[in-house]
Amino acid sequence: MSSNQTSKQLLVLALSIANMFFCAWAVTHLWWWFVVPTFGAPALSIPVVLGVRIMIGVFGFISRQPKTEDDWRDYRSYIEPIHGIAWELAVFLLTLAALGTGWILTLYM
Repeated sequence: MSSNQTSKQLLVLALSIANMFFCAWAVTHLWWWFVVPTFGAPALSIPVVLGVRIMIGVFGFISRQPKTEDDWRDYRSYIEPIHGIAWELAVFLLTLAALGTGWILTLYM
């Protein structure tokens, strides 16, 4: 494995960890804005959101195991660093869009 490949993989790992916390932070805010005032539910902390996300991720991963060689080929292509970087960027932008849309909706509540 080349040094360049390793540094890209470390970048993907760092982006993934940063996205994990950013998404959890966004979910806590969306929860505070919409669920707490509407249903009187308790506020969620970032560790609680992360724990629930991990639980959902584990169950989702178990149910989506690749079954054929084509599935495995597709799965392996996402492990490539450039795909990982693009994926993390997409996750960040979608989370940012959801948070922004949620904030705009709070202006009309």
